[in-house]
Amino acid sequence: MNATFLKQEAVRLTFLLHRWLGAALGLLMLTWCLSGIVMMYVPYPALQETDRVQGLTPIDWSKCCTVDSLLIGDEAMISRMSVEMLGARPVLRVQLGPVKDMIDLQTGRELGEVPAADSQAVAIAYGQAIGAKAPPNLLANVHNDQWSVYGGFDDDRPLSRFALNDSAGTQIYVSAASGKAVQKTTATERFWNWFGAIPHWLYFVELRQNPYVWTQVIVYSSALGCFLAMLGLYIGIRQWLRAGRANRASPYKGFMFWHHVPGLIFGIFTLTFVASGLFSMNPWGLFENGSAREQRDRLTGGPMSGLLVLASLSTLPSAGLPPGIVSVAAAPLGKSLFLVTTDAAGHRVRLDPTGNPQTVRDDEWQFIADATSGHKNTPKPELITAEDTYYFSHHREQVQLPAYRLILGANRYYFDPVSGQLLMMIDAGGEQYRWMHQAMHRLDFSPLMRSRPIWDIVMLILMAGVTFVCATGAYIGVRFLIGRPVRSRKPLL
Repeated sequence: MNATFLKQEAVRLTFLLHRWLGAALGLLMLTWCLSGIVMMYVPYPALQETDRVQGLTPIDWSKCCTVDSLLIGDEAMISRMSVEMLGARPVLRVQLGPVKDMIDLQTGRELGEVPAADSQAVAIAYGQAIGAKAPPNLLANVHNDQWSVYGGFDDDRPLSRFALNDSAGTQIYVSAASGKAVQKTTATERFWNWFGAIPHWLYFVELRQNPYVWTQVIVYSSALGCFLAMLGLYIGIRQWLRAGRANRASPYKGFMFWHHVPGLIFGIFTLTFVASGLFSMNPWGLFENGSAREQRDRLTGGPMSGLLVLASLSTLPSAGLPPGIVSVAAAPLGKSLFLVTTDAAGHRVRLDPTGNPQTVRDDEWQFIADATSGHKNTPKPELITAEDTYYFSHHREQVQLPAYRLILGANRYYFDPVSGQLLMMIDAGGEQYRWMHQAMHRLDFSPLMRSRPIWDIVMLILMAGVTFVCATGAYIGVRFLIGRPVRSRKPLL
C-alpha cells in the first residue's frame, strides 16, 4: 500500500464525509441562514425596562410605608430592595439572602401569591400607557410557554398572560410571584419569530425547557456545521486549483457548479457565521468570564441592614418627592444606603440617606475607583458620552450614556452616572466573546458598521451569498439521500 493510494483514499473519504454531513445538516444550516435574516429586523420579544416603567402607576405615598418588624428586623441582611405600586397599594420587594419577599406597605404584612385582581390592575395600567381602546382580558395562567420558556423567568412563575386589546395585538405577562410585568409580545413579533429566533435558536418549548439538552444540541450541531464548512472550503479550494490547470473555473456543472463557485466566494463567511453562533453558547467554558460580584460587594459594602432599609423607607413619605415617581430602588454605596427614584418618563434621581437629591460626589468616585481596583489612589473613572469598542448599542440593545469608564489593565468597568453602580464589566473572556461572537456574527465591530443602512447592505449581501451556498448544498444533500445524486463532471481527485 503506497503513499499515493493512501493520499487518494484520504481525499475520497473527505469528499464522502462532506457529502454525508451536507445531507444531514444542509437543511438545518439553510434554516439558520433564512431565520438569521428575519432576526435582523424582528428580534425575540422582550420587555425593556423603559417600557416596563412607562406602565407603572405613580406611588401613593399617603399609603406608605409600614413594615411589620417580624418580617424585617434591624439585623436583617438585604441584598435588593425596591418600592412600586401593585394595584392600589405600594409594595416593598426585598431579597434576604436567597429568599425574595413582597410586603404590603399599607398594612405592613407579607403578600403571598399576587391576587388575580392585582395582576389585572397591572395589565390595565399597561394598556392605558399604550393607548389601548378596551380593557385587557386574561388569556391564560401559564407556567411557561413559547415566549416565557427562558430560564430567566423561573423566579417569576407562574405567569398570567393578558391581551391588552390594542392595535398591535400586544400581550403582557404578569408574575404571580412579584406582581411585575416581565414579558411583552406583539402580534408581529409572535408571527415573525416562528421564522426567526425560534428556528434560529432551536427555541422550541419542548427542547428549550431542558437547558442541558438544548445547550448540547446547539453546541454539537454548530460544531458539526463548522466542520462541514471547513471541509467544504478545503474541497472547494482544492478543486479550484486543480481545475485551473485545465483552464476551468470549476470541474463541476449544474447545481454542483453553483455550489462550488459561490462556496469559494462565501465559504469563509459561512464558516464564521456558524462558528460565531457556536461561540455565543460559550462552549466548554471557552470565554469564561470573571464574576463582577466581588467588585459589587466592595462598592456596596455587602448586604444592607434591615435598620438602614427601614430608616430610608421612613423618610420617603415626608421627603417632598415630586409627583409621578413610579419606582424607588436601593443603590447602596460603601456603608451608606442611597435610593434612586424613577418616573414614568425614565428620569432618575439619586436620594441621600435623608431623602434629599444628591449626585455622586468626586470623593465617591474616588471610593468607587479604589474599591474596584482594591488599591488606594486609583485614577478616578472618566465620563464618556459616546460608545467605545466594548460598550455600545446594537439596534434594540441600548447602553446607557453618558456613563463612567474605568480601565484597569485588561479589565474595563462601566458605571451608572446617577447611582455609581457597576453597569458592565469586561475582562479577558468578555473581550474574546466580543470579537469571536458579536463581531463575527453581527459585524458590529465599528460605529460605521453598526449604522444603518450600511449594516443592512453589508449583512444582506453576505447573508444572501451564504444562504445561496447553503441552499444549493441542501438541495444536493437531499438528492443524495433519496438516491438521485446531482449529475456532475467527475471530481478531480
